[in-house]
Amino acid sequence: MELTRIAGALRRQGATQNEILAALRAVNIRCRPPHGEKDLIRIARSVARYEPEQRKYNLTDGGNGEFYADEYGDRVRYDRRRGAWLVWDGTIWGTNNDGALTRLALKAARKRGMAAYVEKD
Repeated sequence: MELTRIAGALRRQGATQNEILAALRAVNIRCRPPHGEKDLIRIARSVARYEPEQRKYNLTDGGNGEFYADEYGDRVRYDRRRGAWLVWDGTIWGTNNDGALTRLALKAARKRGMAAYVEKD
């Protein structure tokens, strides 16, 4: 079923039951005939029982960059006009004058190291 496939893809990316249900409602508008609300709730509830997929990152500089972007991409941006990295402080985007980027990079490296430590061969 198409809706179940969509729900599964959303769950693998970490979507909650309510987020999955909202997406199913939006997609259901195009279904002919549309599914009933009870069916949408059943699909969302069923798929949400599974744990989201843990993304695997290559053990390369590229993998480290992808991990950093996934972890901190909502707080870090590069402004090409200024030629500078910006950091979100919760209120505004500001330049990296206090070393926030370095602290985030160290935090990411520690997380990657811990993930490697607990990874089974």
